Amino acid sequence: MAAQRLRRPPSGSRLPEGDVVWGFLKLDPASGRFLLDQGKIDGHIDELRLQLGACSSIFDWIQAWNIYGARFFRTNCAQVANCYGRAHVDSVLATFRRIQTRLFGEGGAGAHLKRMISDRFGISDVPDGYLYFPVSLGGLGLENPFVHLYLIRDGVAEDPDAIIDDFLAEEEDMYRSLKAAYEDDSAGADSAGSSGGSSGGSSGNIGQVRVHRRMPAYFPEDTFSDLRNEPFMSFEEFTRHRRHTSDTLGRAFKRLRRVPAAKTAELTSELAGALKDGPAGWTDLGDYERWVCALYGRDMIARFGGLTVVDKGVLPTGLLDMLRQSRFRWRG
Repeated sequence: MAAQRLRRPPSGSRLPEGDVVWGFLKLDPASGRFLLDQGKIDGHIDELRLQLGACSSIFDWIQAWNIYGARFFRTNCAQVANCYGRAHVDSVLATFRRIQTRLFGEGGAGAHLKRMISDRFGISDVPDGYLYFPVSLGGLGLENPFVHLYLIRDGVAEDPDAIIDDFLAEEEDMYRSLKAAYEDDSAGADSAGSSGGSSGGSSGNIGQVRVHRRMPAYFPEDTFSDLRNEPFMSFEEFTRHRRHTSDTLGRAFKRLRRVPAAKTAELTSELAGALKDGPAGWTDLGDYERWVCALYGRDMIARFGGLTVVDKGVLPTGLLDMLRQSRFRWRG
């Protein structure tokens, strides 16, 4: 594969010994890709089980899951960018499924929270929207890590190697084009010199004219005249300093580092009408919260007559946030 040519270290160079890791990522020397270290993840799954088991209230349990179970794992699987490829997103999604299956069995965090509410308060048939809706709309604010990932999955480059392959092909085309132009100019200069008699040494020969048309005006007339009879540089020399001189490589790296934008949920007339009299409007919600409303909104409207679970002014959201922060303590 052409992309491997950029990964090949120069002769005599030494790479650091040991594993190259960041968070849950571990560089696989065989493929040159960062893979998820499932062994390290297993250790944190056990720790998360202890933290969730030590929670004494529903609010504490949700806080522990949101911070540790959703955000910590997602952050340490890396911020998704094109350089990781879509396969990495799928690997993170599979890992979250494995985390929830190990901790809660079938149904995941949402089903487990419903069982907790039923056991403690005798309330059954709790709607999913009530679990995942933001606190500003009267929900419990349970985070669904799958939604975050599905919002950007399709925007991630399917094969990041293709970006490098495209660059290498463009670089080779540029080399061949410049080499051909150089050799044409040299041939033109020789022809003009042999047929022009005493005028061959003047700066007006056709070869020099073609060269200087491509050079900025501030170059002296005799610039590069010492190279006229020299062969064009080798491809190895042409690419030797590409990291410092190639705009094309810079654009390729920029594409690889690009973080995809999240999909935007469509504001339907049904959602707009349900949010009109609520405490939070559509513009007050982030991409994740909008998708939660879009996913569970129809069921919530059917049950509560709107998207707001609690009447405006009755829910002290600021007090709830303060209680969550002040009450919550990590075990150990």
